[in-house]
Amino acid sequence: MTPVMISRMEIWKAFLSVALLVVAGMVALPVWADEEAPDIPRIDPALFRAFLADPETLTLIDARSAEEYAEQHIAGAVNIPFDKVDESFLKLPAYAAGTIVTYCRTGRRASLLKAELAEYGYSDVRVLPSEQIIHDDEGLAFNCGTAEKPARCQPPIN
Repeated sequence: MTPVMISRMEIWKAFLSVALLVVAGMVALPVWADEEAPDIPRIDPALFRAFLADPETLTLIDARSAEEYAEQHIAGAVNIPFDKVDESFLKLPAYAAGTIVTYCRTGRRASLLKAELAEYGYSDVRVLPSEQIIHDDEGLAFNCGTAEKPARCQPPIN
């Protein structure tokens, strides 16, 4: 048998090809994670009002990173990043049939988390569409208005 000789030029070309693939993947990953999730139905604002009156009504999960959550989140939400469900399992509700609402900046990561939760047996998981979230100086909150005329959701008056 004769040994295969590889020229320096071939090694350099192979290295550049791999480096280009790695860079392309690093650029594409954040874009993919933040893309708008398709066809997210609006959630009835009455559910938000019920949660504001009694947080036991549902479990609200912020699917963003721990850093994003620490910066700003909807009051009452727990942070379970969409890519760290296994690490955050103890934060999940014990009652798998209870209502869970997930959210993120655009809905993409929340949709990925919803799919992951379905694999764990959670049956009533909904994604909060981005137009139903208010981002302002007061923090993140439920939007009980419209995308054009946002209005902070207020708890029901008893």
